[in-house]
Amino acid sequence: MRAAPTPVIVTTTDRKIIAANRAAEQLFGHADGEMTALSARTLYADEYEWSLTAPRLATSPCTTVAVTLLRKSGELFDATVAITPITAAGHDQTIYMETITPLSASSSRAETDEIEPHMQDAVRLARGMAHDFNNLLAIITGNVQLAQQDPREAARSRYLREAEYACTAASRLTHRLLGFAGDRRLTPIAIDLADAFAAQWPLLRHAIGQTHTLDLVIAPDVRRAFADPSGLENAILNVVLNARDAMASGGTIAISCQNTAPSRDHAVNTDDVASDDTITIAISDSGTGMTSRVKARAFDPFFSTKDPHRGTGLGLATVLGFARQSGGTATIETALGAGTTVSIVLPACD
Repeated sequence: MRAAPTPVIVTTTDRKIIAANRAAEQLFGHADGEMTALSARTLYADEYEWSLTAPRLATSPCTTVAVTLLRKSGELFDATVAITPITAAGHDQTIYMETITPLSASSSRAETDEIEPHMQDAVRLARGMAHDFNNLLAIITGNVQLAQQDPREAARSRYLREAEYACTAASRLTHRLLGFAGDRRLTPIAIDLADAFAAQWPLLRHAIGQTHTLDLVIAPDVRRAFADPSGLENAILNVVLNARDAMASGGTIAISCQNTAPSRDHAVNTDDVASDDTITIAISDSGTGMTSRVKARAFDPFFSTKDPHRGTGLGLATVLGFARQSGGTATIETALGAGTTVSIVLPACD
């Protein structure tokens, strides 16, 4: 592990660092052996993002979180951290192998902006795919190496199960990618939103469970949306599921539909909206909200703060892709601890 090119640290159940390879020391700007005196908490810039990792360690064979980390110099950088529990010889308790993949979000955005507009989404998708597969490969290779080194049969079996889990996750990711990249043609029609929500309501109610409620308000003068019906259903379901996950203890998901005019309040760029008149479907929750850094990347393909088995980070990316392909856009309003509102803006018609 010491000479591995990918930054890796090993932590105890109380998140004390007991080992770090050279790549991790160089990434965080520490001297040889200096990191073993630290708590992993000192590497995280944000208390909320740090709190995301703790409850997941005991419930998932592999936890991947997108976070902002802190170098010794005080410099911030974005990264994904893949945390895998392992049982190693010489340790009475479970320890954790944490594989760190820097995202370099600010520089990557600048580079992407210089590319032709029609290529930007493909570049972001490729970058996210590379990071996710890099994390999965690190889990596979790390566990295989541990299985080769540990003489205990039970320990080897556990390492190989973890590697098999990562292989299965990679297979699921591949299938999602194939579906996401499919050349699916949208067939937009005039959609009465009251009728559309009446048809989708049983599915939405079942999806959010008994601890959550749905509240729908449709303005009486709202116009029809010009969009693909199945694409709109999928977009609404994706956002509602995100709202449910943001309120782990339950709560109300509020949905509103109203006429709007394209403006910088409703569009990332007014050029995104082809129609002079639009309707906005706003879906709000009162959950954890997002930090400004998480909000800036929320629509990026593969960016997710969820466990790998609960999503691949393609949900909001597909919502934005559908809205833009329909001639509209999607936006997020959020604040940490104050909930989130995702607005889907679509062309209106009579």
